[in-house]
Amino acid sequence: RRQKNIVKQRKTSYKFTMLAQCKLMVHKRPQLRLAYYNPDVIVILSHGYGANGQDLVPIVEDAVLKEVQGKVKFVFPYGPYTLPQGGQAWWFIDFQQLRTWTVTKQTEKLISRRPAEFIESSGKIKELIEVLSKEHGVPLENFIVGGFSQGAMLSIDVSLKLEENVGAVVPWSGGFMNAEEWRKYAPTKKGLKVFQSHGTRDTIIPFEMASKLKEEIFEANGIDLNFLSFDGPHTIPGKVVKKFIEVVKSVLQE
Repeated sequence: RRQKNIVKQRKTSYKFTMLAQCKLMVHKRPQLRLAYYNPDVIVILSHGYGANGQDLVPIVEDAVLKEVQGKVKFVFPYGPYTLPQGGQAWWFIDFQQLRTWTVTKQTEKLISRRPAEFIESSGKIKELIEVLSKEHGVPLENFIVGGFSQGAMLSIDVSLKLEENVGAVVPWSGGFMNAEEWRKYAPTKKGLKVFQSHGTRDTIIPFEMASKLKEEIFEANGIDLNFLSFDGPHTIPGKVVKKFIEVVKSVLQE
């Protein structure tokens, strides 16, 4: 099952840093030379199941670059696992098992999932953040870590486990998993800024799972949450992108 955002992809002259198969591929982009060599803020956006590192690029191209050009470095990692039907993933999904747990309302089993590939991928994104921070001299408070679907859950896991708070976490259409560790680390993250969004008609990750994540992990632990629900499916609508621009600007101004 392929999960991709609704932003229409198009050819462009912009190039970005991407992490392919966990190896950093650097693409020069003269238009954004300042941002590439000396960014004030670094944004890492991870794709969803079945997509790849290019999937979220149009969001930045179409809506964000004009607002922050020359100030922000965008990084789009590639999931390390290639799916038989094509595309990449951060971990493999047993859809039949998830469907069974959902139908039978075995919520605790759903939120306690902790695949080995998920933990490995989380560690690689954490390593990427550390490398970029050292390379560019950018502190963690000037990082924005986010993503769509699988990438959203990955961004939450990484951000909760880092010793210092990042500037913001942006989970788009993500769910609740790895409950044992998230419940353990969330109380240490008071004040962490999170912009969470989810569609009320999402059939991939039910809105109820997003609400449980919102209430039990974010709100219950003093995390600075901005939650945006929308009447729609598993996607990233325009108003979510607009809010994302505000988040990037707010981190830039701090």
